[in-house]
Amino acid sequence: ITGLFLCILSFLSLYFNIYILLNILNVPFIYLDLSRKLYFCLIISNSFTFLGITFSAVIDSQQKIFLTNTLQMIYNILYSGSIIVIILMGYSLDVIGLSILFTSLVWFVLITISFFKVWGRFQFEGLKSNFLRISKKQISYGLKIYTSGLIGLLYEPLTKIIISHFIGIKEVGYFDIVLKVRNQLQGLIGKIYYPIYPLIAQTKE
Repeated sequence: ITGLFLCILSFLSLYFNIYILLNILNVPFIYLDLSRKLYFCLIISNSFTFLGITFSAVIDSQQKIFLTNTLQMIYNILYSGSIIVIILMGYSLDVIGLSILFTSLVWFVLITISFFKVWGRFQFEGLKSNFLRISKKQISYGLKIYTSGLIGLLYEPLTKIIISHFIGIKEVGYFDIVLKVRNQLQGLIGKIYYPIYPLIAQTKE
């Protein structure tokens, strides 16, 4: 299901690349060629990342969180390190795009190999008869997660606009500081609870 959605979205994103770059992202026309190369690399890179998230979730469910964290650390080091090196060497956006694509591909290969070692081979027994039921459940669940994420994404900028309009600009700065402190605390609490989630998911009740 994820692969199907990714294929459709990636195809549309790549097909309408000029329109998206010029009209939605407002990229200056003189940078169009470089931006297109970066854009293509990012679309393909994100596809690998989204597909790999499924494998990562399966590994987490087997209480191998240290493994996914290690692979994520490798990804972060390669991602940030390669971009810094490329910028210092004076290369442009197209080379940065290639480095991001390479990093995602390396992470995807590592997470896929780890998945097969932890979980084993795919088993499709019973999938045909249960496909529609499973699809409806997954899509319904995914839409709820996506909606909650979208609300979270819009919360901060909309709140800042309201505060600046009705109270003042200085208060927006105070609010931003409070948000950063809250996000740090939430992130810390989330990391503490994260290893417990697979145990909760395995309960039968």
